[in-house]
Amino acid sequence: MGGGFIKDKTWDKITDPLGLFGGKAGGWADPLGIISKSSAETAEQRAARLEAERQENIRRASAEVERIYGSPERQQQYADFYSATRDLGMADLNKQKAIADRQAKFGLARGGLTGGSRAVDLGSQLGREYTDGLLTVDQRALAAKADLMGADQQAKNNLLALTQSGLDLTTAQQNAAAAMQANLQSGEATRLAGGLGDIFGTASDFYKKSEEERIRRQAEQNYGQSLYSPYYSYGSGRG
Repeated sequence: MGGGFIKDKTWDKITDPLGLFGGKAGGWADPLGIISKSSAETAEQRAARLEAERQENIRRASAEVERIYGSPERQQQYADFYSATRDLGMADLNKQKAIADRQAKFGLARGGLTGGSRAVDLGSQLGREYTDGLLTVDQRALAAKADLMGADQQAKNNLLALTQSGLDLTTAQQNAAAAMQANLQSGEATRLAGGLGDIFGTASDFYKKSEEERIRRQAEQNYGQSLYSPYYSYGSGRG
């Protein structure tokens, strides 16, 4: 009975009862016909795909760096930095102006020049120096803002170079934020370093000369001779 079974059944039907292999040579390796319907990725295709992905990552990271540094928020920070720096400069300028006004007032009073032409000339000169001081304040604030923007530009260029070397999007975002914060803190620490300098030199000189004149007159009253007399140091022996 067994022999009849073998005689009535072919070997293919015994070994492949479901007909998956179809009796074709090599059919056992791809019973569902997947490989026969789509070819495998070649080395060249894989390299091209990876390069396309790399270029897309570079494009996205670079675009994000540009977006962060050019964002409206950063532009507002530049404007705020300029305003704050200018406020510091104005505080210094107005403080110097108050001192200069006092020096001019005391100097004029000592010389008996209050209300005279010398007082008018001195007042006009102080006004011109104050106007020059306003210009200096604005220039220093603009320069501080330009320094901050320059530091940002350098940091941005460095990050863009890193994206070409594979810096990912998330790391680019983190590095950009850290660099901008560091630049802002550095700018705040160094802006108007040393102040504006001596803006009101005229009042300072006038006050100094009036003080020297006061000392000279006092010496003449005390010793009966000028400080510039060759005999002053010997005097009359009075202490």
